[in-house]
Order: sequence, then structure tokens, then C-alpha cells
Amino acid sequence: MNIPTSDEIRAAYRQGEEAIIQLFERLIQELQAQQDRLDKNSKNSSKPPSSDGFKKHRTKSTRKTGSKKSGGQKGHKGHTLEPSENPDHTEVHKVGQCAMCGVTLEDTEVVGYQKRQVFDIPPIQLEVTEHQAEIKICSCCGTANTASFPPDVTASVQYGNSVKALAAYLNNYQFVPLERICEFFEDVVGHRPSEAIMLQANITCAESVKPANDAIKEQLINANVVNFDETGLQVENKLNWLHVACTPYLTYYIVHQKRGMDAMDSIGILPEFGGRAVHDHWSPYFGYDDLKHGLCNMPTTCVSSYSSTSNTGRSGQKN
Repeated sequence: MNIPTSDEIRAAYRQGEEAIIQLFERLIQELQAQQDRLDKNSKNSSKPPSSDGFKKHRTKSTRKTGSKKSGGQKGHKGHTLEPSENPDHTEVHKVGQCAMCGVTLEDTEVVGYQKRQVFDIPPIQLEVTEHQAEIKICSCCGTANTASFPPDVTASVQYGNSVKALAAYLNNYQFVPLERICEFFEDVVGHRPSEAIMLQANITCAESVKPANDAIKEQLINANVVNFDETGLQVENKLNWLHVACTPYLTYYIVHQKRGMDAMDSIGILPEFGGRAVHDHWSPYFGYDDLKHGLCNMPTTCVSSYSSTSNTGRSGQKN
């Protein structure tokens, strides 16, 4: 902010009323610009959520109250638990005596059944499979021959693929922290894998899905319209950026230490892309001249929200 010096103030005083008014108008404009910068956040501008710091901004819905009642609407197809035609278990509850007169019904013929079904999860427990590789001595040359273990059985004791797959699913899709995944296994099956095993499961999962990710990336490069965005996240207590490129049917995520064109070039989609890139008006996107640009509605909505709130005083009256 350009604060006038004492000499500038005295000079304006000597020049008269008009000079003083101009000085105050300049100060008011600079103060308003400073206040505008302070008032902007990720909810009312294109600033990323990571720039909000520890401030928690109250969200305000832009939706208008509709005329429909809450809940399922008329014509909506409901979903309910349907009985199974082939239940896994059947428990017969017998009638011992007549509820009216008390006569025994032990030998009376059954004329029908009233049925109820309970859907439940059976007790979960780990199964231990021991792999034994045969050893045979050749009767001709005396060589000891040992059979091969399956490729995924590499240690004398280890967790199987189902445990690793569940760990990767809980961590990457359900966003459960590593320590809580270990607690989950200990509580449910009585075994507590280490966090190192969870991390190795993630690495194995990433290697397994890499061909699919590469195919998705190639299809996005050749798509007509792709949405691009990025948001901050912590990796080992350091700010990194989660970049996303997507269409209604394809989504590609990747984490990079940087947010701008260095990351975009490294990811490799935008440099090869020739369609229309839809984004939030962030300037690095416009560094790619060989493609068309489209702006998503969210930044426009944020700016409109900011404009409406910034023009309203705390009392709710227009300034």
C-alpha cells in the first residue's frame, strides 16, 4: 500500500480541497484493494483450498429452495433388500405344542412354513495355506530336484494377495490411514500387518494398474474435450499437488511436487493434447497454444459469490 508522506499531505493541503479529496480517494481505493485480497478464499475465487491456511470458511449453498418434498420422488424406482432364492443356510424352528390348548404337536405333520431371511457377514478369519515343494533325488545322477513355488509365494511366511488387495483398497479408495488399517486387521482377524506391508501393497497395486493407467492417458490425449484441475495435498508433510484429467468416462490422477507447467509437461497429457481443455482459468493452462480452451463454471460462480458478498455490508445493507 502506498501511504502518503507528510510532505505529500502538506502539499495537498496547500493545493486546496480538490487535492485533498483526490488523496483520500486514492487511499480508499488502495484500502479496498487490500481488503478484497484478504476477503478472497477458495470458496469465492479461483484460489486453491491450500491457500486458506487454518481459516475455516462457512459454506453457503447457492441452490434455491425447490417445490418438491424431500425424499424419493413420484415415479422413482426404489431399492430394497430382496429375499434370496437359494439361501446359504436354513434353520427350521419347530412347533412343540398348541398355543391355544397346549396339546403336543411333536408328531403332527407340517402344513407350511412362514419364512424370514437374515443377511449377515459370517465370522472372518485368516486361512493359512502351507505350500510344500517336493524334493526328489535323481536315481540316475543323484541330483536333488526341488519343485518351484508359485511366483507370488516368495517368503517362508507372508500375507496373501487378498490381504494386500483389501489393504490397498482401504487406503487408496476409502482413504483409511495406514495405522487404522493395521488396527482394522487386528480387530477383525486377530493379525496386525505392519505399515511397511501396507505400503508394499500399494506399490504392487500401482504396478498392476499401470497398463490401464497408460491406456487411459492415451485415450485422454486423443479425446475431444478433457477437464483439467489440480489441488494441494500433503505428502510426507510437504505440499504436493494432485493433478486430474478426466472425461465423463475416463479419469487420470497423478501426484506431483509442483502445480504449474513443469508438472503439466512432466505428466505429458497437455503437451500432446489437441482438443479443448476445460479448466479454472489458471494462467499456466494458457501456456499451451496448440489447443482450445474452455472455462468451467466454478470460478465464475466463485467470482459472482465474492462480488455479491463484497458489495454487501456487515449489516446486510448495500454499501
